[in-house]
Amino acid sequence: MQQQIEPYLALLQRELATSLRPKDDDNAKRISIYLSRMLTQMLLRGKTLPALQREAIAELDAILDELNGRLRAIASGMVITADLMLYTRITPDFYSLQSVLQSAVHMLLTNTDDSGKILLKKILAILCRLEEGLHQATLSHNAGLSGEQVDIAPPLTELQWRILQEYFRSTFAEPELEIKSLNPITGGGSKKTLIVRLRYNKTLPDVIVVRADQATGVVESTVSDEYRLLETLYEEGLPVPRPYALESDGSIIGGAFIVVGFIEGSNIGDQADVFEPSRNYAAGLARAMGKLHRIPPEHFGERIPGACLSTLEQVRGEIDTFEMMWRNSRHPSVVLELAYAWLKEHLNLAEGRRALNHCDLACHNILAKDGELTAILDWETTLIGNPTRDLAYVYPQMIQCMPWEGFLAEYARAGGTVPTSAEFDFYRLWTQCWRMSYVCVARSFFRSGSGTLVHAYGAQHLEQRHGYELNMTLNDIYRRY
Repeated sequence: MQQQIEPYLALLQRELATSLRPKDDDNAKRISIYLSRMLTQMLLRGKTLPALQREAIAELDAILDELNGRLRAIASGMVITADLMLYTRITPDFYSLQSVLQSAVHMLLTNTDDSGKILLKKILAILCRLEEGLHQATLSHNAGLSGEQVDIAPPLTELQWRILQEYFRSTFAEPELEIKSLNPITGGGSKKTLIVRLRYNKTLPDVIVVRADQATGVVESTVSDEYRLLETLYEEGLPVPRPYALESDGSIIGGAFIVVGFIEGSNIGDQADVFEPSRNYAAGLARAMGKLHRIPPEHFGERIPGACLSTLEQVRGEIDTFEMMWRNSRHPSVVLELAYAWLKEHLNLAEGRRALNHCDLACHNILAKDGELTAILDWETTLIGNPTRDLAYVYPQMIQCMPWEGFLAEYARAGGTVPTSAEFDFYRLWTQCWRMSYVCVARSFFRSGSGTLVHAYGAQHLEQRHGYELNMTLNDIYRRY
């Protein structure tokens, strides 16, 4: 008799959720939240999701004759109609149906009229209802959880510890300096980030931060790029760590690294959710973004991605790259098929003002203390382009903290320019598309055995969370265009 694992997963999820205490060790609490949310997704995918998929299949079955009628009028469409019948009525299978339905949607997108567009909207609405059901179930299971993420990269070896200590002594003329402690802190899947506490130091502060490149990074930028950028941002008065040194020798701790100042604070959310909403935090971010986006892009030189391309050229290239990334992941998605088609049809909306964009302004890259923003971190994904990209990125989290109109008002008072609604729609959808493409990368790293807890979190919880945002955004846009 096969043993049921759901009761054991449910027990682990409950125990993790109820064991979190405000005074727990931060790292332990963050890891508990990650594990609890991953277990939640496992539970829902084993119990709740199949029921939602059966409902979606029933709704698709109701429009199947209309869909097949349109496909039969298209060359080679007969094969798809047969498969749709197979996976909807004969042997219902949502995952197989998703792949066939994506092919059908792709075919209809290039062979359709107004009535065909109405049919595509019906399909999208059905899939959105599935995502909404899964999202609501996730919120119910995660109710009461709070905390923040952590990068659990292993500590340095004893030899690396000694070599790094010697580096500090020689670079900063601190012959008696010693590393008192060295611990991993919050960071994404692209860089190793460590808090280093010192003693017997005379010129350096007692606590500094080391950020190093690592092989499992999901972005191409290096800490060298980030360091040069931090120098400019620090001079401009942005809330960023003070840069102290750049070391390109990868043999010291396994990758090139930078040394920057430590700023007190913690993350009040993850890549999608705000666990401790604060209006002051959101207003502080709006003002920082306004100040950032008013800096002439020429101040950052030509090494920043996008500096030497028009915004249209850059975004077109990104869309092609991320669409291919998704297709190569072999993860079928009707919603991404529709989303990329809409983006390519409305590329003219990408143009607009040009400024430096952070491109990852979520809570996991921002520090706060007592409800106030203290620092913006991890400038590894920056580029020159339309600043609407940053606004669209922060929108899902900031509306958890304050009304969007109030956020834009603070942004404008600090020097930012409020975009048109059409620009905003384009970048909202584009943001969700490339986020889902990065989820595909995280999933690949995790399955290969080279990923971290952050990659696992992306492949489980964030896949559902970002997928929900993508569905809702696309459905909203298709209703209005």
